[in-house]
Amino acid sequence: MLRFMRQRLLSTLLTIWATVTLAFFALRVIPGDAITNQLLQGGATEAEIAAHRAALNLDSPLWNQYLGYLGGLLQGDLGRSLLSRQPVNVLIAEQFGATIALALSALGTALLLGLGLGTIEALFWPRRVGRLANALSIVALSTPIYWTGTLAIYFFSTALGILPATGSGDLRHLILPAAVLGFHASGGIARITRASLRHVLEAGFVRTAYAKGLSKWQVLHRHVLRAGLPPVLAVIALQAGFLLGGTVITEILFVRRGIGQLLQSAVLEQDYPVVQGIVVLSAIIYSLVNALADVLYGALDPRVNTDLQA
Repeated sequence: MLRFMRQRLLSTLLTIWATVTLAFFALRVIPGDAITNQLLQGGATEAEIAAHRAALNLDSPLWNQYLGYLGGLLQGDLGRSLLSRQPVNVLIAEQFGATIALALSALGTALLLGLGLGTIEALFWPRRVGRLANALSIVALSTPIYWTGTLAIYFFSTALGILPATGSGDLRHLILPAAVLGFHASGGIARITRASLRHVLEAGFVRTAYAKGLSKWQVLHRHVLRAGLPPVLAVIALQAGFLLGGTVITEILFVRRGIGQLLQSAVLEQDYPVVQGIVVLSAIIYSLVNALADVLYGALDPRVNTDLQA
């Protein structure tokens, strides 16, 4: 188990390093930056622009900037915004709470919907309720989030007027975006839950449990769910990692404060230290969540450790 954890930790660190490196160089390939754009709009000369870039060390060789960024990153420093000059850590921290609230609410919604729909599909297929659950999971997987979000805003806010369409005020402002984002994340969970439970339902020990006289719900609770849910951990971890990216679109669509709005303004203004910091944060969260899921999966099923160490 310790060997498996060490291997997973090394893989996580390599993933984070690769993401940081790709983001750093990819953002600097794009012509222009926030300093140049801002000063040009103010009528600054080329000499003044060059002086400002030199003050921020933007004229040094790219590899020196890269090594300096890695050194700062190891100390928890994500750099400074080219526009506000504020530390990127501070800018992200100011918006992080709203984004985490949305992501956790959406994850809870996704778990309830995904596990529920997948279980119904597995137990009641091909009955009508099973087909309905299957149709909902397909819709969740196949429709873009901005389309579902627009329909939700029209129906619940414009037509019925029961929920606010935009803003980040009280709990009522969280319900609609969390439901939309959670619905989309539930599709993958539902499909894997259905496949895993169907596989377990066909196993010999389930038939033995029925032969012993256990009821359908006793078999489901004592045997099927216990054996069928561990594989679902992997897809839950994937969806949890993707939720941070999903919040970007959702926050923009519902005009909510959060990292999504911060990222949008940073991209439009070419403030690449802020964009870079958000990408790094997303990579770290995604990698750690998946590493934790792998460790939990390995603890629940020792065969995983054996397969990965072989």
